[in-house]
Amino acid sequence: MISPHSRTKTGALPPVAKIVCVILVATTVCQIPGLALSYTYDITEHPDLKANVQGEPAYFPGDDFVLTVDLTDAANAESMELEAKGIAGLYNPTTALGVYVVPETGTAPVTIKSLPVTAGDIASSQIVPVTIKGTVSPDARPGISVMYLNVTYQYIQALPEIESGIPTVTPQYQDVTELLPITIRVKGQVSPVVCGTESLNLVPGTQGYLNLTLENAGYATGRDVALALVPADNTTFQLVDASTYIGVFRPGDVITLHPRIAVSDDLPAGFYPANITGVYKDINGIYQQITAVPVRISVARGAKFFVSASNTTLKNNGKQTISITYKNIGDSVAYGAEARITGDQVIVPETDTAALGDVEPGQSVTAEYVISAESAIPGKQYVLDTEVKYRDSLGALMLSDQYHTGVSIEEPSGLAQALSDPVFYIILAGVIACSGFFAWTYLTKKQ
Repeated sequence: MISPHSRTKTGALPPVAKIVCVILVATTVCQIPGLALSYTYDITEHPDLKANVQGEPAYFPGDDFVLTVDLTDAANAESMELEAKGIAGLYNPTTALGVYVVPETGTAPVTIKSLPVTAGDIASSQIVPVTIKGTVSPDARPGISVMYLNVTYQYIQALPEIESGIPTVTPQYQDVTELLPITIRVKGQVSPVVCGTESLNLVPGTQGYLNLTLENAGYATGRDVALALVPADNTTFQLVDASTYIGVFRPGDVITLHPRIAVSDDLPAGFYPANITGVYKDINGIYQQITAVPVRISVARGAKFFVSASNTTLKNNGKQTISITYKNIGDSVAYGAEARITGDQVIVPETDTAALGDVEPGQSVTAEYVISAESAIPGKQYVLDTEVKYRDSLGALMLSDQYHTGVSIEEPSGLAQALSDPVFYIILAGVIACSGFFAWTYLTKKQ
């Protein structure tokens, strides 16, 4: 494991050992006829790379970031020139050669998205910028943490001078691997999360509430917090009271919002997307945007009635009673329900209203009405209309759809059928007329 501030130099020797080595090697080589070998070492200077981040690397959890890091060689420049010995060349042992950079997360709560990069040669006092891209973890805690640049490079450690005919120099390179620390700061923020939702009277055609329980799961205290519910569709939902002001919202605090919503008439029951957004002042008094929190608006069917009738075959004499059953097939209670029927000039309700009371979902209530059908034509069918008036859970007056039920007028039978037949009365009138005529003729002749 390489320390963040360590430097690995393969084959490096202390200065005294280097001097002794030079003497031993030089003595040995000088004994070989026709070949003289001497070493010149740089034992004081080498590259000194530093990493400095441009700007202030401070981010909120969940932020994408782009860091520009300046790689600087802080070593003092020192050149080794061999012109005096007849060998052309200028060598700088403080230049980092072929710098290769691999970003590493270290202890920072981040995900690195950048690939390794080649920074090239970095000479003394030279600055080479390197770009690092990544994302801060959404659940990162605030504070300062350390990332690393794993850099590898070479530098000239020694210049062996070989004198054999034409003097030549073959530099010896030292490989270096080191970790350069860079720090980033994760800023605390207000981060609401949804703990619970409850829809109150959110049914088509009326207004209701969406009760939202939120907890500050972030690590910052927000002041002058303003939260708002934003539906995905402003046509389907009209916000009556959309925003809520909160003085102070500390980490771990739990609050409940009660936005009032008007639901369109023809909206089917189901779940509909929305977001909680808002702003707050941070510790420095600067307004910060709250990351949108997704929620769902639950819309119920409300109270719906299925109507069925009985005793709907009537006689066309006097007053009769019919029964109509109202079943709540919706998912909400109809409070204080009252049913009403309407007929026409032929079918006339003597009692046209009936109290049903509170009708629970799935509950059926039967109402009885007295109907007069004296002027109805036997064998014909007539229509009665009925509807239910009730109040929702917030006390708003609601009216159901209008339902239709048919009533039939009974055909008379036997004597009643004969008496109801107009032909019978015509014949009867003829018989009476003939009887009267013959009786008058008889009495006249007798006189």
